[in-house]
Amino acid sequence: GWQRLVNPENIMTFEAVSKLGTAAIANATQTINTATTYGIGPTVKAILKDFFKRTESRDFAMESGVIVESAIRDFMQETIGKGGKVVSKIMAPGFKSVETFNRAVTANAARFYAIDQLQKLLKNPDKGAIKALTKLGINVEHLLKEGKLPEDDFITAARAAVKKTQFLVRPLDLPGFATTP
Repeated sequence: GWQRLVNPENIMTFEAVSKLGTAAIANATQTINTATTYGIGPTVKAILKDFFKRTESRDFAMESGVIVESAIRDFMQETIGKGGKVVSKIMAPGFKSVETFNRAVTANAARFYAIDQLQKLLKNPDKGAIKALTKLGINVEHLLKEGKLPEDDFITAARAAVKKTQFLVRPLDLPGFATTP
């Protein structure tokens, strides 16, 4: 009867699906998290790279494992709940594209930021650059011995940056102003 319809899971699914129309818009602001965490310069470089060298930008993000197609599909399914594919195409247009863009920009911004921090570190080893690189998961002692960042460190930095700045944005997790017209 009606108890089956009025259970918490169905109510939450209805609430989420009813707010999906604005999900891509709210999600588009996540690049601000990247800029405030890793700097405007690296973020703008990453945005420009994604616009003008999209294949190179996305290849690095794919190699880093931050825009795996199945992960984004699972992310959308988790966000939508029982809504399914049809609802996501109707109610959340552009969400997948925005999420892919955010993750590619963040991965590349982390790469540019790590390069900037390495240059600072090599010129004048200070605590700020050491701390910044350590937060990205980079072994600074090894880095100082080698004098360069191996590709694996860029991948580590990209993953750490995406994990830190690209949070789960379910409609139910957003404040009211972000989910209403």
